[in-house]
Amino acid sequence: MGVVKRKSPVFSFIRYVLVVIVVCWALFLLYWGVVTSLKPPAETFTISGISVPYLQFI
Repeated sequence: MGVVKRKSPVFSFIRYVLVVIVVCWALFLLYWGVVTSLKPPAETFTISGISVPYLQFI
């Protein structure tokens, strides 16, 4: 048996943050897929809203 080295807490923190980001991204994609599959096709391909505020007044 050898000596077990502990990893630094910074490495563990970075690893956990990356895992949380990947899990949140996967859950978002799952949510988006379910919501999109429940919409009718006409509603899926429409643009709802405008991304730049007050652009319609120019």
